[in-house]
Amino acid sequence: MAKTKNITRTGACAVLLCGLVMLGGCAKKEDKVVIKKENKIVAELSELQGKKTAALDSGKEDIAIGALEQIVNKFPDHDGITNNRLELADLYMKNGQHALAYRLYRSHTKMHPTDPQAEYAKYQAICAKYYQTLKISRECDATDTEKTIKLCRSYLNDTALAGYRDDTSKILTA
Repeated sequence: MAKTKNITRTGACAVLLCGLVMLGGCAKKEDKVVIKKENKIVAELSELQGKKTAALDSGKEDIAIGALEQIVNKFPDHDGITNNRLELADLYMKNGQHALAYRLYRSHTKMHPTDPQAEYAKYQAICAKYYQTLKISRECDATDTEKTIKLCRSYLNDTALAGYRDDTSKILTA
């Protein structure tokens, strides 16, 4: 009986040891898959960043916007993506796409209120909304004007924000 218990224990230990070895091998394979996937992401991100830079260097902002849109959509959680979003918003502003710029700037101020660029994004959101008030509308919709006034007052009432106070006051009185 004692021999049978020892054989059973030895067999159980052998099975347990084989299982651990096999699981250890699986973990290594999973690690390799994760590393391959990360390398692929980094390569694709680098390619899109290069495309954006080349487009900006050659004055082709529409291509740069396309590359930035791909970066922002494909890699929303990647480090540095907030800078890409702000860069995209700036390009939208420069190209008269104020509604798109406004959404990105507002998103930035809500998601990253303590970011050093938050005040800039808040001011740019005000400007984007203000530029929307200048469009000619058949409906004579004052929604953008009302929103701009609200944004300006909110900015001016926040004593922590000072960098764009004079410009914001001018927009409010325009």
